[in-house]
Amino acid sequence: MTTPPAGAEVRVSAETPSLPASTALTAMLEARSVALVGASARPGSLGARMIAEAARSPSRPRTYLVNPRYQDIGGVRCLPRLADVPEPVDLVLLAVPDTALEEQLGAAARTQARSAVIFGSAFDPPGATGLRDRLAATAAQAGMAVCGAGCMGFVNVSRGLRAVGYVEPDPVPPGPVALITHSGSVFSAMLRTRRGFGFSLAVSSGQELVTTAADYAGYALDLPDTRVLALVLEAIRDAAELRSVLGRALSAGVPVVLLSVGGSRAGRALVSAHSGALAAADGAWEALAGAYGVHRVRDLAELADTLELFSAGRRCPAGAGLATVHDSGLERAHVADLAAELGVPFAPIGPETSNRLAAVLDPGLQPANPLDVWGTGRDTEPLFAECLSALAADPEVAAVALAVDLVPELDGDEAYPRAVRAAAFG
Repeated sequence: MTTPPAGAEVRVSAETPSLPASTALTAMLEARSVALVGASARPGSLGARMIAEAARSPSRPRTYLVNPRYQDIGGVRCLPRLADVPEPVDLVLLAVPDTALEEQLGAAARTQARSAVIFGSAFDPPGATGLRDRLAATAAQAGMAVCGAGCMGFVNVSRGLRAVGYVEPDPVPPGPVALITHSGSVFSAMLRTRRGFGFSLAVSSGQELVTTAADYAGYALDLPDTRVLALVLEAIRDAAELRSVLGRALSAGVPVVLLSVGGSRAGRALVSAHSGALAAADGAWEALAGAYGVHRVRDLAELADTLELFSAGRRCPAGAGLATVHDSGLERAHVADLAAELGVPFAPIGPETSNRLAAVLDPGLQPANPLDVWGTGRDTEPLFAECLSALAADPEVAAVALAVDLVPELDGDEAYPRAVRAAAFG
């Protein structure tokens, strides 16, 4: 970590203009200088984790520790106050109690810090009100971007910056997904999914006192690595900007996956109690989804599944449909029912595909889509591989799914996964 020279002092001019919002946001998410306020030597504390996580940033920003209780931490000099940092930093991480937030964010503004992360919830102290409003006003007047309050911070994988106060995977898997979530728990859970996708950017935006989910999403769309946008939201805080960003994503062919909460009366009440936000009615989310082609999901499992599918990098041609292959006639009918309920089209297969299927199917099985392959159970691997390949080659088929029960085979047979590999890779 960088240690500043002794006796350094920052002088701030009241006439210094504030940064445009987009510049302040970039300064935050690509910070080259960071002050860690509330840095601590106490193992397991927020201040100690913050130091450790920042040190794992591949971009190696200049880092200053700030806490009047220490002269140094781990051999790195610790400054008593933000005014002692020898430069206006791009980013200040505030690992301080709520009672100290107003003072420390004010100090960040006076020293021309460009942005801040507020980990604390910014609850009003007993007998007082309006802390969050005052914090927002301080930051807005100074032109600062702010992540939080009540957040986990962010990891900019594309730019190599970790600004979190909690232990997260190191490294965070790189990939095409930009995740913006109001929930710190969802932020942490998604970074640890060990699924078939990684991240360009992951932000736990919390209460969005200043900087909104739409702001982060707009930044993410400018990252070349971002090919999928994942939004986990409980409120719409900047509707106009969110619409603009969703329009950009639609024009750029970047799929947007949305998990929203607060659709029920009980859910809306819990959102208000949790963050003070006014949850959007489900009709508002549905209108956004319909207008901008947003893919809505109902839970975290469906979110992870959908992100994994989009991260594969394959896009369906317009008007094409799905093909499914089954080892059960009943389950084939069950999938057909679900598809009809959800409005998912099955592709009409051509005569060439039908003839290719008929050549390998047992007598009595129809060469159709969806397809039931199971007859006598003979030659499972080559049979399924050929059927999957035949359907995938049909020009009307956009995607092929092998729909089988995910249970362990008691005889150790791995014909299904081998068939999928053979169809996918030849």
